Amino acid sequence: METVDLQEKRLRIIEDCLAARKPRIEANKILKQNNLKELEGGEKDCYDVVFNCNIGKSIRDKIIAGCLLQGMTRTDANLEIINNNFRKMDEKEGENYDDYLSRLRYFGTGIFKIIKKEKILPTRNEIIKNAIRNSLPTDSVNKKLVQNNFDPLSDTEDEKYRKEYNEYHHKRQTILRQAYEEEKTIPEVNKILFANKQEKLSFVEEMDFQKERGKIQSKRRDNLIKECLEERMSLHQINVILNNNSFDRLSEQEYDKLKIYITKGSNNKKSTELSDQFRTLYRSAIKKYHPDHFSDKEKKELATLRMQEINEAKEKSDYFLLKELILKFDEQDKDQ
Repeated sequence: METVDLQEKRLRIIEDCLAARKPRIEANKILKQNNLKELEGGEKDCYDVVFNCNIGKSIRDKIIAGCLLQGMTRTDANLEIINNNFRKMDEKEGENYDDYLSRLRYFGTGIFKIIKKEKILPTRNEIIKNAIRNSLPTDSVNKKLVQNNFDPLSDTEDEKYRKEYNEYHHKRQTILRQAYEEEKTIPEVNKILFANKQEKLSFVEEMDFQKERGKIQSKRRDNLIKECLEERMSLHQINVILNNNSFDRLSEQEYDKLKIYITKGSNNKKSTELSDQFRTLYRSAIKKYHPDHFSDKEKKELATLRMQEINEAKEKSDYFLLKELILKFDEQDKDQ
């Protein structure tokens, strides 16, 4: 009986320490003063989880802690996180979660009686900040506040909420728009958001971000194919260019469609004409390498040979060959 009474006394002291938000070191001091066993092993983990639930943690961290306290698996915890419009745990967080959960289950037998009494509730300020992040109108904010036994927004708070809402989302959208254009990865975007005191991308935002990036890359790929077609490139050459620019090769459907387009184009008289881009490059080459521009005999002979190659590229209407020749000639002149 005495042992049972001591256990109950010990749990009561631990519960009082948690209620008073005393760190584990102080709780151990009090237990020692009462000649009771200090927190050890998994009990320390249990105590720390409960202690940290409502102190200096984000709402996402609190949700994770709450899932731990309820003994939820990593999969169920991730579903709970996503349902609250936050990103799920990454691999490292998930591994830590599994390790923590196993220790809590193994060691936390007695202290779980206390854990069940703990209820993780967000503060009023946290509800308002989370509402800004989730783009909630003021009516929805007031509803959430009342549900959690808080007063609704006052007129002054309502005005402040609208101002902070606009500032937060304007800044966020500017960051995301720039990230789309620069083709940043999700981890890179999250780093930028963190540096600007913004929440990381939510699960929904990650999905939208991937879609937006996909649209931009698809548009760039289409433009590149269009440029290749304008320069009369073969389907094989187009695939090489796409591969060199880290794009997917032509699909079977695209291949068949472009094959018909190229075949029709080869029978069209207009298609044999040089493009404006090719003409500009060809004229530039003539000005630079035509033999008439040189009086020195050796330079004149070299220019004659070069113009032969340039005219061969012209006959083939091969823009990229002409460009490579000009670059090669420029390098040769630099070395001399």
